[in-house]
Amino acid sequence: MPAKAPAQGRPRLAEVDTRIVDAALIEMKDKGLTNLTLEAVAARAGVGRPTIYRRYSNKEELIRAVLTDKVPKLSLTETSDVVDDLVSMAVTFADQLNKSGLLSVAIAAHAEARHNPVMADVLKTDYLLPRSQSVVGAIERALASKQFVQVEPATVRDLLFGPLIYRLLVVGEEVSPFGLRTLAETALSGIRTPGGK
Repeated sequence: MPAKAPAQGRPRLAEVDTRIVDAALIEMKDKGLTNLTLEAVAARAGVGRPTIYRRYSNKEELIRAVLTDKVPKLSLTETSDVVDDLVSMAVTFADQLNKSGLLSVAIAAHAEARHNPVMADVLKTDYLLPRSQSVVGAIERALASKQFVQVEPATVRDLLFGPLIYRLLVVGEEVSPFGLRTLAETALSGIRTPGGK
């Protein structure tokens, strides 16, 4: 469901948008996604309820806005070493996400989307799709290099991101970027071709 078009009248202020997103993030961290309400966000942001409802039809749209604005982007720097490029993208993302304090919030949103069709729908286009395209493109580039055995791109994705997220979220250890890189490279070693380093 697309975000509600702004009502005619006074133009929206970027400063108010920022206050709302920042307030929503605090509420999400304090109370979780299930207990998040637009009314509580309005109170924390110091705006009236109509100001919130002109921007977001429901809390799912607001959660999407927070994730889109606050969660680090997946950025690929292309060099001649396509596998290292893929690992660097994943490690940088995981490290930045961990340092942002948003890891548990982002995971909670993904979990909510599995049983909340509204959440799944609003996250799909503006948040998940652009990030997925970045990952898929980097994985396909690595697979085309023949440095991996031929497996499904989803297998590469899960082997790469799964251990990083597990270590940071479930185990809860503070891991340096070097430690994350070692973990990612170890996880991918099982699908490297004999001549693929």
